[in-house]
Amino acid sequence: WRPLLAELFSSIEVGCPYCGQATTCHLDPTQWEETLVIDCEVCCRPMKVSIGRGPDGEPTAWVEAD
Repeated sequence: WRPLLAELFSSIEVGCPYCGQATTCHLDPTQWEETLVIDCEVCCRPMKVSIGRGPDGEPTAWVEAD
């Protein structure tokens, strides 16, 4: 069951658009093509993270100020 579990939960690192701090987002691939709003762990400002899959199937994220 490990390969299935690894496929169900992935993570991707994104940078805060305000302060540049790297943050890891944990993803559920059943909810790809989703937009999340998360707060930066350093400056506490909200950022919009849009998550999808690249052409190679790997997670891709776009980050913008909220």
